[in-house]
Amino acid sequence: MHLKVIVRMPRLLAFLLLVFIAIGAAPNGALADRRIALIIGNSSYQTLRELKNPKNDSIAIAKFFKDAGFEVDARIDLTADAFRRALREFAVKSAQADVAIVYFAGHGIEMGGINYLVPVDAKIETDLDAEDEAISLDRVLRTVEPASRLRLIILDACRENPFGKAHRTSKTRTVERGLARIEIETADTYVAYAAKAGSTATDGEGEHSPFTAALLQNLAIPGLDVRLAFGKIRDQVLKETSKKQEPFVYGSLGGEIVAIVPSQAKPDEPRSPPQPQYPPLAKIEAVETGSVKSLHDNWQVRCLQVGSPPKDQCALVQSVITKETSVTLVAFLIKSVEVESGLLLRVLVPSNVLLPSGLGLRIDKEDIGRAGFVKCVSNGCLAEVTVDDDLLKKMKAGKIATFVVFQAQNTLVEIPMNLTGISSGLAALH
Repeated sequence: MHLKVIVRMPRLLAFLLLVFIAIGAAPNGALADRRIALIIGNSSYQTLRELKNPKNDSIAIAKFFKDAGFEVDARIDLTADAFRRALREFAVKSAQADVAIVYFAGHGIEMGGINYLVPVDAKIETDLDAEDEAISLDRVLRTVEPASRLRLIILDACRENPFGKAHRTSKTRTVERGLARIEIETADTYVAYAAKAGSTATDGEGEHSPFTAALLQNLAIPGLDVRLAFGKIRDQVLKETSKKQEPFVYGSLGGEIVAIVPSQAKPDEPRSPPQPQYPPLAKIEAVETGSVKSLHDNWQVRCLQVGSPPKDQCALVQSVITKETSVTLVAFLIKSVEVESGLLLRVLVPSNVLLPSGLGLRIDKEDIGRAGFVKCVSNGCLAEVTVDDDLLKKMKAGKIATFVVFQAQNTLVEIPMNLTGISSGLAALH
């Protein structure tokens, strides 16, 4: 689906200007009172190909979550009965938890559009056997549903069909590659696949699978929102597998920042003094502030007085919104001493878009590329691009900049922004 109808919202600009030129970093949301994790690693399959890494992966993941302050229930090589019992017990805990996470490494299959996680004693000869021998993903989703703040399921289970062609005996359903895409109906729920729907993940040659290795590295970043963490995980796995494996996430979270590892200074650590000018990112304040210094067709130069003594800091701003989906996008061009070119493009989008997919940019008909989101704050998530000389020339010569986001895996939203006036607006910033 492609959307190109826009409505200008000049009043919104004053509300959001402080994002980019005020001083101060966005705080992480408060830690949940109770955070729990169920970790399952199935390696020693009785009738299927054994997997080397799930046991190692689950042990490492369990230690990571325990070190991060979670109550961890770690299980290795679960039979079907033990798997169901573990889910029942975890569901009871979820009802009293703020954050509930299930991690599974092992064989996973799709049959007839239904995703199943495979216990070590499963004997599946036809698609009908899966309903009795395996655990449906829906069952796992119901297990975490009672949690009040975040429900996260991580599946390193999108491997090749472990049963082979001989087991495809049903006339109506077959065992497919990887896992099927899912629709998440519960708010604040995320399901992360090691490989996107219909594709497979590798077990890896190292100590951990590529997906779990990326999880351990990126979820551990203090203060990093889980949406941005999975974006980094996707990029790392794509790079390490030569683009053969692409992780994917389903679901949506609210505007609150949720980090697995909180960003907090230790009691004996001195805190860095606030930077007086040009901070990387700033907190969104729902305050009508900033004054319009000049108008440049669709762009405005808006300024705030910050610091002591007060000093004007300005940005070139434009805001647009899609009429059909109400996706609001705000673009800011701001001078910065932190980059060699001296100019940054920062773009704010709602947090309900698929953050791991990044933000695409096209100028007229030329595809410029895709930028990752660098931070989420209360009113949305931010992408940042250093404007080099080549990009600046294209922006000044172009007519329309089209920003591209995804609201779902196959729901593309294109948000066009008029570039007329950008040259005079940038001149007014100097």
